[in-house]
Amino acid sequence: MLEALALMPGRTSGGGGRGGRGGGGGGGGGDFGGDLEVFLICMALVAVIWLIVYLYRSNRAQQQAQFLATLPPPQFAPPPPPGYPPPPPRYAAPAYVPPRPPAPPP
Repeated sequence: MLEALALMPGRTSGGGGRGGRGGGGGGGGGDFGGDLEVFLICMALVAVIWLIVYLYRSNRAQQQAQFLATLPPPQFAPPPPPGYPPPPPRYAAPAYVPPRPPAPPP
């Protein structure tokens, strides 16, 4: 791809023009001055990295789903027998503490 860009006039960074009869030449480059090549290379790298991450994550999710399918269903504690007192609440509210009476005057 870069070879094709290098052959297109006005797309590469620098480079002189063709010399006509009796010299000339010199001058150079296109309007972009090489920025287009850098932009295209950066976009290609971003696309490749995005593709690698996408494929890795999809494969990871598929492996996780297959692993979870092999696990047995979760086991819960059996209910207590009838007549058994219920357990205390897990997060009980603090007991009521009445306010202290005011201190006697000195």
